[in-house]
Amino acid sequence: MLKRRVCAGAVLALVVAVLATACSTTGGSGGSADLRVTADFGSEVLTRERIPAGPSVLAALQRTTDVDTAFGGGFVRGMFGRTSSGDPQADWFYFVNGRLAETGARGRAVPAGGHIWWDHRGWDGANEVRAVIGSWPAPFAAPDRQVRADPPLAAAAEAAGAVLTTAGTPWRILVGSDDDLRRRSDRWREAGDDPAAAGVAATMRGGGAQILDPRGRLVPVPDGHAVAVAVAGGLREEDGLSLVVAGADAATAEAAAQRIAEDPGLLVGQFALAFDRDGEIVAEAGRP
Repeated sequence: MLKRRVCAGAVLALVVAVLATACSTTGGSGGSADLRVTADFGSEVLTRERIPAGPSVLAALQRTTDVDTAFGGGFVRGMFGRTSSGDPQADWFYFVNGRLAETGARGRAVPAGGHIWWDHRGWDGANEVRAVIGSWPAPFAAPDRQVRADPPLAAAAEAAGAVLTTAGTPWRILVGSDDDLRRRSDRWREAGDDPAAAGVAATMRGGGAQILDPRGRLVPVPDGHAVAVAVAGGLREEDGLSLVVAGADAATAEAAAQRIAEDPGLLVGQFALAFDRDGEIVAEAGRP
């Protein structure tokens, strides 16, 4: 009898452990995340709401709206009146904490306190923007992550929940002239040399800002002398991400960074921004 009770207790403990694990991965009590759904590089907001953490990105989305899927259910083909098309070619893309997702929505969990962003857009120009600034304060405000940040944005990042460090880390917030940042950051130098390969939504070229137009092409910005743009590391989450505020000179970069520090909400919902010499926004990526 005692042996049976011990075995039964062991089985019960195992079942409880399995159920607990299942709950943690399906979001039973794992907090929530922010969902943003837009069209045309964020220019049209279709919905924004809180979703439970834990379930797959697709499952959380299906709780919000009707979703038309393809390829076994892992590919989002249509929602909110927008569908994938071939003429002109357009599709749905999604970002998790500011980074373009490299896996299907059915296989990606919703991170607690994170940010999921779906955007429907065409493929005529930049068909792969790999990182965006508009999920701020993600991906920097995470308790298990250390961020190295330049002033004046270091204080804004810390206020948003980022854990700052002076040590090496793949999570960076950089402020400086284009020339200075090219020397300090391999990522920024590579993004400037080949913006399409780096998948950036803005860059500096010849002392002037370039940013994505509504068709996804990098074009010069009249009176644009600084940019705020995200640059992804490798394809893995642990490869990190850099928020870069680069200017034609140090003073111009400082003015743009100070504008963001005063109101970090300016970043939210943006692929990238361009600023004039006084730190005023003169262009938003993907918008006229």
